[in-house]
Amino acid sequence: SKDNNMIGALAGIAAAILLGYLIFVGSMKINVKKFFNITSIVLILFGAQLVANSAHEFQEAGLIEEISPLLSAIISYAIYFAVVLILWKRKT
Repeated sequence: SKDNNMIGALAGIAAAILLGYLIFVGSMKINVKKFFNITSIVLILFGAQLVANSAHEFQEAGLIEEISPLLSAIISYAIYFAVVLILWKRKT
């Protein structure tokens, strides 16, 4: 049991070192500006989804007025689209 734990720990450390090295080498070839432009849009979409989910939870709790789920989804995706377009125009 102790031997298996030690083998697993060493294998995990070796895998982490190898993965870190591969990420380091691979990152030398990435266009950093393009990478951060894409990840910033993904993060904004993630944040917008959190806002939409929180609005849904507030509706279920009765803190805000409930609207049609379809209308709520349409509004959420329209906001996503508008935010992405605005940020896309700012970055280009």
